[in-house]
Amino acid sequence: MKIALKLLTTIQFGNYYQPVADAKVAYLQAKHFNEQGKFNGEVDSYIQPKQLNKSHLLKEGDILFAGKGFRNFAWCYHESDGPAIASSIFFIIRVTSPDILPEYISTIFNLPANQNHFQRLGAGSSIPSIRKNELAEFPVTLISIANQKKIISIHDLYTKELELNQSIMQLKTELFQSVVTKLTKP
Repeated sequence: MKIALKLLTTIQFGNYYQPVADAKVAYLQAKHFNEQGKFNGEVDSYIQPKQLNKSHLLKEGDILFAGKGFRNFAWCYHESDGPAIASSIFFIIRVTSPDILPEYISTIFNLPANQNHFQRLGAGSSIPSIRKNELAEFPVTLISIANQKKIISIHDLYTKELELNQSIMQLKTELFQSVVTKLTKP
């Protein structure tokens, strides 16, 4: 069964702050995520706690969806990532229904077919931007929690495999370059 995202969640915009180099609260921007939309952990922009409205702090399970720009990706925030707020490039999607898991939504948002859908929604301007009402109408396929958990597990394994493959390729490249360098020394 397909249900509009707005019936399962609340959707709000991220916030604009003037970031500083070193403070307590991470100010998440698109540059803090890799090409697959995974948080890289390398935060270089922060907000002083006294500068921000506490209601802007992300909560466990909040989904950040990049709705502006050429990369539309979703990522699920966990408090273990440290205190953070989302910049205005993101929509903050908060699950309100017990029938859906945040990680499931972020997984289906990152599927190629859905990425193409979001790209089409944002087309037509110099900087693509998805409207909140268009995102709210996105049809989410509602399946059992057990099947959602299976999809999340499969996605996690897939992501780990990609990371391992990238590490292996990097090591092979380094090995190749080392061998060629040694063999070409007089």
